[in-house]
Amino acid sequence: MLRKTTLIMLLVALAAGSVALAGEEKTPEEIGQAALAAWMEMASPGEHHKHIARMEGFWEVKATFWFAPGMEPQVTKGMSTNILILGKRYLETKYASEVNGMPFAGRGTLGYDRIAGEYVDTWIDNMGTGVLIMRGTCSDDGKTITLHGQHMDPATKETIKARSVTTFDEHGNYLIEMWNLMPDGSEFKSMELAYTRK
Repeated sequence: MLRKTTLIMLLVALAAGSVALAGEEKTPEEIGQAALAAWMEMASPGEHHKHIARMEGFWEVKATFWFAPGMEPQVTKGMSTNILILGKRYLETKYASEVNGMPFAGRGTLGYDRIAGEYVDTWIDNMGTGVLIMRGTCSDDGKTITLHGQHMDPATKETIKARSVTTFDEHGNYLIEMWNLMPDGSEFKSMELAYTRK
């Protein structure tokens, strides 16, 4: 409890300093109230968190992977459990399937940073030791979320830029597609995950 109170006081103090620099001279009480109000506003879930909430639940996943341009895709079935956490601010994903006949398990988080004004997605799995971080925006109608990030190619150890697009359909299901940016500037589709609610 003490740590939580200390953290809140620190955030309020930082926000108060920002408010003081941004406006006219105000009393310490006015600055503190304005800072607390701004912090509370940015800490509360907003409209974009409603888009994320549509992904909560238990899902069957048809996963299609392309490991290199021109290769035949590998198709497998998976299961995903998506739970809203921390006051419905973030979506936590637990995914399980098989890839190349081996168990595949992954964990992800998706949130919307109201201060930065962008979606932030993280992903880890048992096929690597890195953390994929992607950031982006959604369409005006909230039906498409587009994220951009980068990861390392395990063979060449070069950085690969990636683009992910999540599309929601009228039945409440959704599709995640990912493309890698190739050295010649073209895009190569590497993954497609079709989520159907159980």
